[in-house]
Amino acid sequence: MYEDKNFREVSEILLSNEEAGLSEEEASSRLAKNGKNKLEEKESDPWWKIFFGNIKDPMTLILALAAIISLILGIISMQKGQEGPEALADVFIIFGVVLLNATIGTIQEMKASKALEALKKMSAPTATVKRGGKILEIPAEDVVVGDIVILEEGRTVPADLRLIKSFSL
Repeated sequence: MYEDKNFREVSEILLSNEEAGLSEEEASSRLAKNGKNKLEEKESDPWWKIFFGNIKDPMTLILALAAIISLILGIISMQKGQEGPEALADVFIIFGVVLLNATIGTIQEMKASKALEALKKMSAPTATVKRGGKILEIPAEDVVVGDIVILEEGRTVPADLRLIKSFSL
């Protein structure tokens, strides 16, 4: 869209300039119109999806298969009169292990997800921009089209940018 235009033409179209950047009002308007400068985040799965995901784990399925085989063998031996109801004890123990394993896995995944979310909030990237003639430090997600972004060594590039000036690049 702007790749075939020079900086002056683009700055006129975007109502921005190298000395002052965007006005605060224009930046607020663009943020409201275009939204935040961030990728859409996937909603975290509810606990029950995580739980059933843990049950679908291959080792858990093998344990469940062992419990089913044990159940079938226990029923057969009870019908033949060889054993009593205690033949089904293994079935309950194995299913208990399957449920316990899935529960522990679910709790761990939910705690890890919360910890990761807290880390994201703590390390939110920032950007240095010119707005209204002032140099401001803002959250990178608040960078809008037309902002004059000041990049320094070691900083993260907060958006797709066009370089206006560079030194020792």
